[in-house]
Amino acid sequence: MYRGWSATNEFYFRNTSGFKGSDLPALFDHGFWLPLGKFVVPRKLELLSRWSRVVGTSGTLGFEDQSSDEIAGGLIWYFRDQNAKLTVDATRLNGAPINSSALDIAPGAIGWLVRTQIQFAF
Repeated sequence: MYRGWSATNEFYFRNTSGFKGSDLPALFDHGFWLPLGKFVVPRKLELLSRWSRVVGTSGTLGFEDQSSDEIAGGLIWYFRDQNAKLTVDATRLNGAPINSSALDIAPGAIGWLVRTQIQFAF
């Protein structure tokens, strides 16, 4: 945090090999996650953006590289400091790396995802 701005960054690498009873080759993925936020009303309203990317062979079971990107923007309204907040974001998916029935996302999905979340801490 610096003057209402916040940023974090994560990188990851995953290598899985040695599958028994299968002709499946080794799987290798790498990626990053980069969120950025700015409070436009101190301690109350934050604008957010996010970019993530995954590149690797897991989605094709080791046979070819593929990549996926996620770019998002939204806002967070803190109505009881960090104990209660409302988040709304819109995300552009370009080849989703996950399968989620709750979000209605299949691997490789391309399109828009709009989410709303209310969080409470006790």
